[in-house]
Amino acid sequence: MEVNPTYPVREITQAAYDALADPDPDVLYCITDSPAYASTADPPMRAQLMTLDNFDRVKHYQDDVLYCIVQNIAAVLLSGDDVPTTQISYFDDTPEVVDFLKSNPDSRYFVRIFEGGASEIASYSLVDCTSLVSIDLPGSFSEIKDGVFVRCKSLESAILRDGIAQIGDYAFSECSALTQITIPGSVQRIGSSSTGSSFASCTSLTQVVLMPGVAEIGNYTFTECTALSGINLPDSLTAIGMGVFSKCTSITGIQIPGSVTSIGAFAFSGCQNLTAITISKPQGSISGAPWGATNAVITWTG
Repeated sequence: MEVNPTYPVREITQAAYDALADPDPDVLYCITDSPAYASTADPPMRAQLMTLDNFDRVKHYQDDVLYCIVQNIAAVLLSGDDVPTTQISYFDDTPEVVDFLKSNPDSRYFVRIFEGGASEIASYSLVDCTSLVSIDLPGSFSEIKDGVFVRCKSLESAILRDGIAQIGDYAFSECSALTQITIPGSVQRIGSSSTGSSFASCTSLTQVVLMPGVAEIGNYTFTECTALSGINLPDSLTAIGMGVFSKCTSITGIQIPGSVTSIGAFAFSGCQNLTAITISKPQGSISGAPWGATNAVITWTG
């Protein structure tokens, strides 16, 4: 159920909040006896929304922030630049968020799904969505489903929280405004060994960071990411699939960690500016070199 997007703030003690049998879904609750309490008096303060669990983890409180504790919701949708940041919409589940985004194609929205509030967004449900600017996905999403954000051409930022285990095929493909992505170490595999293409044709993507723990990059994951110039591969990585970096024309060099045991065919095909591949293994210990990198010098350092 979507409710009125402009919410009153109710200042309340923690004990009084805990005693509420049914918190009003139309109210933002600010816990006044918390160490982060900030008054609503002038001048107005920025409203920062969080679940109670997340609030308890805050280490450094800001004096100019009104910390609003929100409970019993699946998602919060923050409106775009043309309205105040305190205009907020609540949703009971992610299908309602999807419907809202798709029904407002000319607006711009920043979406955060709270930890534990929802477990997935259905496959291909946001294809060609033009209103989504930023998505923040919790670790309670065990998997980002296939094709969820295909051709979300306004998507500039995607925050993936630790706990996500897999990123599906075509999950973010053709998100042409996405500029960087950090893959948490909980992600065991990006894409599949058959189709893959999780971030294919993200033409503004310049930086990719894979945190320690990521084990496999599926086929064609970053193919045709023509702006990609920085890629960090962790020591946990064991497999680089077929065509993973094919047609990434801005890559000039790449370091392959010693943990990698296989690199798929054509992994670097069409990377005409790739001139240096450094591999922390004995020479020839990974078959198939140079994997389509016709202009690269391969240096084995193991």
